[in-house]
Amino acid sequence: MALDELEKRPKDSFYFIPGLLDDVFLPNLTVGTINLQDYQAVKLYTDEGLNKLIEHLKARINIFEKTIDFKELFITIERQAIAIDNLKKSINDLINRNQKPK
Repeated sequence: MALDELEKRPKDSFYFIPGLLDDVFLPNLTVGTINLQDYQAVKLYTDEGLNKLIEHLKARINIFEKTIDFKELFITIERQAIAIDNLKKSINDLINRNQKPK
């Protein structure tokens, strides 16, 4: 399922990290154009492998946080909330006007 989903994503997206729970080889498994053996697997059964994965994920989180201007994000969310409230008020006003006898 993961390989099928991976095939739908852009090639440079960060989505899939195979993790080995034991000292085994990745199977020669292909789904669409994606082959599991094309990826480096993390050896989660070793401290080194687990620490490597954690450090990699921390680095990716820092990159993600640096690319988002959280102040601008909150302003955008606030503007959307105001727009939704204004829309609700306008709809309620229209309903109330149409329900009043002329």
